[in-house]
Amino acid sequence: MSAQMDFPHHIAHTPVYALPYNAHDPRQPGDSDVQFLTVGWSQWDRDEPSAKIVRHTGNRWSRQSEEIPLARLVDLMILLGLVFEDSDTSLSVAKGFFENQAEPLTIKKKSEKARDTLAAALHRDPVLRRRMRTLAGVMDRLKEKGQI
Repeated sequence: MSAQMDFPHHIAHTPVYALPYNAHDPRQPGDSDVQFLTVGWSQWDRDEPSAKIVRHTGNRWSRQSEEIPLARLVDLMILLGLVFEDSDTSLSVAKGFFENQAEPLTIKKKSEKARDTLAAALHRDPVLRRRMRTLAGVMDRLKEKGQI
């Protein structure tokens, strides 16, 4: 297991919160290429809150570190939830579910086999289910407090 690295302050993304993630990566605890998960300010727009996955290749800080605006991250989690609960041949998204969505959306699956394979992988993954339950608990607390 490799030790948690110090945060690379030379990156353009400005974190407000930086979670040392090496030991917490559910797939590679203690030996992760992901060293930090951050929430802060975008490297492209200092007025845009964003999340960033800060990666290290083992030799250097990776250019494959991803930054995503928070609203897109939430939309991605919404999509994951819809995919997780889906059992039809296409994914139906009600009007107004996403911002500026004036009409219902139908997202067709690549194939039944691809859908079945993905559904099986999602539902048998105890780590994913556990992380989603944790997220649901946090969201429930925020809702109870009137923060969302």
